[in-house]
Amino acid sequence: MSTHIKRWCCHVLPRFLLLAAASTAMADESAPVQVVFDLRPPLVFREGDLLGGSIGGIAMKSLHAAGIRFSLQEVPVRRQLNMVEDNRQVVCAVGRIKTAERERRGWFSHALGQSRGYVALIRQGEPMPQPPSLSLWANDPKLGWGVQAGLHYSDQIDRLRTSARAQISTFNANHQHFADLLVAQRIDFVILQADEAAEILLRNAAAAKALRIVELTDVGTVEQRHFYCSRRLPEAQRRALDEAIIKVLEPAKPAPAARTPQRKP
Repeated sequence: MSTHIKRWCCHVLPRFLLLAAASTAMADESAPVQVVFDLRPPLVFREGDLLGGSIGGIAMKSLHAAGIRFSLQEVPVRRQLNMVEDNRQVVCAVGRIKTAERERRGWFSHALGQSRGYVALIRQGEPMPQPPSLSLWANDPKLGWGVQAGLHYSDQIDRLRTSARAQISTFNANHQHFADLLVAQRIDFVILQADEAAEILLRNAAAAKALRIVELTDVGTVEQRHFYCSRRLPEAQRRALDEAIIKVLEPAKPAPAARTPQRKP
């Protein structure tokens, strides 16, 4: 090997690779973060050009407080997960639940908040097996269970879904559409967060007449919701985002009481 080639391999090439990595990191930090979401009122909904809701609103305030530039895009859940885990761009999904498998593929922020426990949505007057237990329903081959594609529930519910004898129907649709599927008798039940189920019946008059909420005897956990981001999100932005979330979630401190001037005797 010539002296010129040795010099290139041992000195020039490593410096070139280091500069390329540094320039990529700088480009990632200066480019807007692509923030993806799906509509799940009251957790996440549109509010003008931004997001509102118990999770969406905190997400927006935290990004602004962290000084992170971002763009918003509504994306189905399964594609959100693919975008984060492919790690081809700087992307963060709003309100995702942390699992061990996902932690190996992406980065989770501090919790944005939590959602209430799970309930079932079924048709009025439908003779469902008793007691109202997901373990019982999931093992009934005569029942149809509607599931949103790519959605993680809780570890317990996901295990029941994996081993279910019920007829699983997977749809790439929002939860309002599941109400329509229930009314049309295409499925027999769907599992939702309690807040989301109540919101569906509040917004959809036909669903409110035809459907009802059932509290299950064997589920009901509360789940923490996070930003789920690709590993391309720079470390400095991760720290800034976590610090901003903690600050936004801090309870507002009451203003100090005005001091009454003391009269001199």
